Amino acid sequence: MTNGAVQAGASRRTSATRTRLMILLLVTLATMLNYLDRSVMSVAKPSMAAELHISAVTMGFIFSAFSWTYAFAQIPGGAVLDRLGVRLTYAGSLVLWSLATFAHGLMSSVAGLFSMRLALGLAEAPCYPSNSRILNNWFPQMERARATGFYSVGQYVGVGFMLPVLVVISDFMGLIGGYLVGCVLLGLTTGQQFWSSAYQALDYKDILQGLIKPFTFAIVIALVGCHYGMATTGGTQGVGRATTQAVVVASVWIIVLTFFIGKFFVTL
Repeated sequence: MTNGAVQAGASRRTSATRTRLMILLLVTLATMLNYLDRSVMSVAKPSMAAELHISAVTMGFIFSAFSWTYAFAQIPGGAVLDRLGVRLTYAGSLVLWSLATFAHGLMSSVAGLFSMRLALGLAEAPCYPSNSRILNNWFPQMERARATGFYSVGQYVGVGFMLPVLVVISDFMGLIGGYLVGCVLLGLTTGQQFWSSAYQALDYKDILQGLIKPFTFAIVIALVGCHYGMATTGGTQGVGRATTQAVVVASVWIIVLTFFIGKFFVTL
């Protein structure tokens, strides 16, 4: 074999590896968005329940509606995937679940929120079957367990790293809305008094603790998940063992860190 043929073969292998890595990163990003969109309502839950007078029991039914359709649509979602292919199915699922998430903010009744949670579950159902199809198409059997462990981290990164950002956005929009309604539309107080009262109500300890905990927990979950995922061997059974080990180890670390973080802020 000539040097040119060897170099061409090495170049093709390098290109294939880079392509698989990009595919895996895109799958991880889509998984992160998938979990973030299904969790975003929990950020607005306190103010939403107070404004719409929704009890804790009713809110529980609203949240559970997602799981009903998500579980029900797994098999139909797989059938749609087989018929339309992974590109159309994934693209359509992403667009539909994004629209369903956006529509949550337009609802002002229990029935509306319940229906949007049902729609979100239907729209997100094809995500994991599509992920499995992509990994089967792009990764050899000996690398699929590691790839599965890698993209599974996306769900924890989405919840852990992005939820604090959503909390900040939600609080900011609440302040802006309160200012527009109370000061601009109704003239109940001056802008200076409003912002002064809002500033005095802030407790930096609560803010820091609310931001530090999710970031810390996300880092722990991501590191533990990556460690056990990348070291996974033995096919499906190996993935199952690695998942159990990662959940147990991460849970123990979170309990320990919760104690020390809380103790730290108490002493401030």
